[in-house]
Amino acid sequence: MTAGRLARGERVPAIGFLAARFDEAYQHAVWTGAAAEAERLGLALVFFGGQRIGSPVGLEALDNVAYDLAAHCELAGLVVMSNVIGTYISDGEQRDFLGRFAGRALVTVGVGFEGIEMVGVDSSGAVAELAEHLVRAHGRRRFLFLAGPCLHHESAERLSQFLGAIASLLGKEGRVEVIFGDFLGEDARLKVGAFLDAGGRIDAIVSANDHMAIGAMAALSERGLVVPRDVSVTGFDDTEDSRFSTPTLTTLRQPASRLGELAVRSLARQLGLEAGGGVERPRVSFVQRESCGCAARPAPGDSDPGQLAARGLLAEKRAAVLGEIEASLVSSFSLEDILGEIARGSRELGVSSCWLGLFESAGGSLDWSRLFLAADERGLRILSPRGMRFRTAELVPGGLPATSKAYVCVSLRFGDDRLGYLIFTADSTDRRMYESFRDQVSGAIKGAMLMAAERDRERELERKVAVRTKELQAANARLVEEMAVRRRLEGELLEISNRIMGSIGRDIHDNLCQDIAGLGIMAAVLQGKLMRAGMVEEAEAAEAIARGAGETAGRAKGMARGLYPAELEAHGLVAAVENLVRSSSAREGLSIVLEVSEGFALRDSERALHLFRIVQEALANALRHSGARNIEVGLRMDRETVTVEVVDDGRGIPERPREGGGMGMQIMRYRASVIGGEFRVRSWEGGTSLSCRVAR
Repeated sequence: MTAGRLARGERVPAIGFLAARFDEAYQHAVWTGAAAEAERLGLALVFFGGQRIGSPVGLEALDNVAYDLAAHCELAGLVVMSNVIGTYISDGEQRDFLGRFAGRALVTVGVGFEGIEMVGVDSSGAVAELAEHLVRAHGRRRFLFLAGPCLHHESAERLSQFLGAIASLLGKEGRVEVIFGDFLGEDARLKVGAFLDAGGRIDAIVSANDHMAIGAMAALSERGLVVPRDVSVTGFDDTEDSRFSTPTLTTLRQPASRLGELAVRSLARQLGLEAGGGVERPRVSFVQRESCGCAARPAPGDSDPGQLAARGLLAEKRAAVLGEIEASLVSSFSLEDILGEIARGSRELGVSSCWLGLFESAGGSLDWSRLFLAADERGLRILSPRGMRFRTAELVPGGLPATSKAYVCVSLRFGDDRLGYLIFTADSTDRRMYESFRDQVSGAIKGAMLMAAERDRERELERKVAVRTKELQAANARLVEEMAVRRRLEGELLEISNRIMGSIGRDIHDNLCQDIAGLGIMAAVLQGKLMRAGMVEEAEAAEAIARGAGETAGRAKGMARGLYPAELEAHGLVAAVENLVRSSSAREGLSIVLEVSEGFALRDSERALHLFRIVQEALANALRHSGARNIEVGLRMDRETVTVEVVDDGRGIPERPREGGGMGMQIMRYRASVIGGEFRVRSWEGGTSLSCRVAR
């Protein structure tokens, strides 16, 4: 039926896929199966990435505008990962949520509701096999079971199956402690640590998912306990993290991709596009690896060691591209420039098409939106400053094109503001980039909206002044007020820029650097294993991976320090500039000299941050454009003022700067004006001097 529609040029049905995170391994595996089956059937599948409903974690609730968007869209049916998004709510609350999609074909994953088809797995045999293996093969008797939230059906089922298996195997001899968590590794690390610190004695930890199992291994390691010598640890799901952990994780493999296939097939039957009977329940299988105490051996379907290098290279590429995009976005508040960077960045990240829509109403209504960017097979269209008005139900004007079958829709938000959404074709090989890219775009779009609002305000002011020349005094008063608002908004824009740069810097330092360092450690462990196995060439390759990961981590740390100068907060302006000069000199191989007046100090943190950014931008300009062989950075102070200065012996500033240049100079001038400073530029044939002087 669908093939016939395509042959006649009609638009095929679109179905939605509601989940919490596109980058989470289990959810992505279910999505992958669903996308493959949708493509086979000729259906368009749209991923709506929200978060867990009712979550107490951070800003998760703000992302759930994606579910409101799905409710507004013209979708023929929906796959709802109830086992993920319903973690914190009761069955009644989840049924109320599903009621928002009444009248459409529905299928849930993992949690069943009367009158709604459900796909799920049969884990009873695998859980019993796991329990028997721990008892008979490894002699374990004292167990800790890490469960999900107490309302979670799948977690409760796994716990019940395990308790029944242990009772059958050991009777009263078996002991099982239970800790309820939120399926996240960090939560498991903290709770297992507290359990052990309180005197808990166990010889095995069985987790309801892999994330908690890996968090538990971290808690054991922090307390000097060795896995699996002292404690066996097992997981559930068999995500890719389980295959690359140290030791590799014994787990239960959930056929996640198969669940996605079955869910879409169920919708197809409800829509009359596919014949067939009831829904099967695929079986979970037991995967033995090292963390239970078994010898290392590859399980069926395990990836080869080369994937470790591939993951590192992919993470490195993503960091580099996102860093370039971030630098471009934070330096421009022009909506047109930002939209162009979004289009360019999406292509760099492997996305063939993307669309950006902003909600027309600031009051929460999602009925109407405006399209500002369309980058697809028809080319690049930037529709600033007003955009193209369309019904949000279409997702994009005229509906999604039939040329692609899988899309990812992520909401744009900043603080409490719901801005709109981005739609990507789901053809990037890097599943982790979508949400990272979304976060960057949200901040940039909010900044552009503030700037556009300010420009509109200025135009209105000019009109009033022209019309009411006889009321000059009143108009001047309004002008002063408006300029004050402008200063406040511009200050907010700089705060957004600083916050985004700091956030990215911390993320790179705290997450990316740690991930890359972890890859290096795993590669080093792999090298040792390969050497012991006599596989010299493979060991050398693993050593190269470890060395490359270390170098990459070093470069990432340098990028993080540039975006987030932690030394500024901890030790002041002098320490931050010393670190900047040291890292720039080492990276560029130039002579960069720092001169600091005796007793130089600046206690005002806001002024210190702006002066640091001025030095950072001036030094970057000198390194990029001057062709200098020597650069001097000065921090000077007298009784009344402090001055920062960057002097180079390069070619000087041309009379006509190249097209697109000058933005950095404008930003430095503006930063100087914000703190009441005097910014000066002097250029001659043999060099350039950029300085900012501000009162102490």
